Amino acid sequence: MAEQAELTGRVDFNKLKQYRQLCREIAELEAEKQALAEGRIPSSWPVGVYAPKGQPGDPTGELAAKMWQLAQLIANKLNELIALRLEIEQTIDAYPAEDRRILRLYYIDGLTWENVADAVGYSSRHLSRKVKHLQAAAE
Repeated sequence: MAEQAELTGRVDFNKLKQYRQLCREIAELEAEKQALAEGRIPSSWPVGVYAPKGQPGDPTGELAAKMWQLAQLIANKLNELIALRLEIEQTIDAYPAEDRRILRLYYIDGLTWENVADAVGYSSRHLSRKVKHLQAAAE
């Protein structure tokens, strides 16, 4: 099975990190979306500041435009995430079962390294050595 990983390519840990970051970004965007659904305006949205001096702003129009931008951003990030996940899954599938499980638990499922160590029955120190070995083999 390790030979199969050798033939099909190695895990690109930068892509795995990118995947995790995309998951976090989508969660933040979804939180903004939820705030809007609850009738709250996210604090990161400056409303009414874009009107020319001396003229009233159009907060409703601005909010509608921002909601549309948010929906588009979420859709684009989800598409990027799906494509990246498929690529990562194909590469991870070439590894032995134990390595696949470790990589999926941390990078795809979002567990902490401590929780991954508990899930696979390793000490944190042993898991750290194993991950460093996987990363070194990928370079």
